[in-house]
Amino acid sequence: FENNRIVIKLLAPFVVHKIKYNMRVILVVIVNASSFLLVSLVPSEYKWLIFVGVMCASLSASFGEITFLSMSTLYNRRYSLTGWGSGTGAAGYYLFIYLLLVFLI
Repeated sequence: FENNRIVIKLLAPFVVHKIKYNMRVILVVIVNASSFLLVSLVPSEYKWLIFVGVMCASLSASFGEITFLSMSTLYNRRYSLTGWGSGTGAAGYYLFIYLLLVFLI
């Protein structure tokens, strides 16, 4: 499912400027919510629909990253980029601690 992430990140610079920020955020929220609903509520015999939900999650993550990182240009450069960088770094750190606790306890 990484292929659709790569495709989105390669094609987005050519079309993303035509969509307003508020519409991008709404699109990310709708696609992300639909991914959760598809994966959690679809019966297991419809595996293809579950895979569509996983692809929607990948799409919303990629498009969301592009959207919110590009919005950082609207704010003070010093705080927006350091905040984004520390957020991604903290996510990795907390995931490591979580996995340590889950597997050790």
